[in-house]
Amino acid sequence: MEEQNSDQSNSAQNPPTQTPPSAPSENKHKRSFPFPKILIAGVLVVIIFTALAGAYLLGKQSPNRQVVCTQEAKQCSDGSYVGRTGPKCEFEKCPEPTDQTGKPLVSPAPPKITEDPATSDWKTYIDSKNGFSIKYPPSYLPKTDVLQTAGILLNPSETLNNSKPLTVTYQVYVAVFPNNKNLSNSNLKTMFGNGTITSYTPELLKNVSVNETLVDGNKAYRINGCCGGESGTEADILILKDNKIYEIQVVPNQTEGKDTNKQLYEQILSTFRFD
Repeated sequence: MEEQNSDQSNSAQNPPTQTPPSAPSENKHKRSFPFPKILIAGVLVVIIFTALAGAYLLGKQSPNRQVVCTQEAKQCSDGSYVGRTGPKCEFEKCPEPTDQTGKPLVSPAPPKITEDPATSDWKTYIDSKNGFSIKYPPSYLPKTDVLQTAGILLNPSETLNNSKPLTVTYQVYVAVFPNNKNLSNSNLKTMFGNGTITSYTPELLKNVSVNETLVDGNKAYRINGCCGGESGTEADILILKDNKIYEIQVVPNQTEGKDTNKQLYEQILSTFRFD
């Protein structure tokens, strides 16, 4: 009995030692980072995206892609026609004119009407409303009430007309009228014979050359020695500016005698200016 109590006493004084559970091993639960797999997946995504983008751009620029252009035609200077073509439906380039040897022709610049220095002391008629001015010599008189539209008539004086020996003299008209037909420089030539100074039928122009020129730096068209009036039209010039049509016409006035005044009316024409 005592031994039993002694054993119990010893057990109470010396409780059994408990071994704590060992800590879980870090290597046992640690997961490795799959970097190579993510890198490979990213590279594949980039390759696929690049391939799709390239296929899209290639298909967009493919020459087999059908583009329907309007059936318009442009007439070239040699009388041939070209149509619209290409992805932007632009007109084809007109063939360059060539000579008999096949070499390309170089179009000369249109002649420019420059003011003659001999006109420096002439009087100047200014039309501020219609934006032009023109000089005239002492032997000419300006008249503003003879046209059905805005403009001026420079008329040779009786002294010039009756000077001996008689010579051919010329009237110089300048008429200004609105561009009611919405013409452009490409079809301005259709106004020859349909202006407000002298009318003549288009049939009279069949054998007349229409020449391109420059008047005060502006593109203009001119015909010489044509039609209209009792003695014909010596010169007719058309200019389109600010949606107005300016017509300058030279008509014989005194028709007897020698034709020595051509230089005089050319000098008058050379002084025309836009203000």
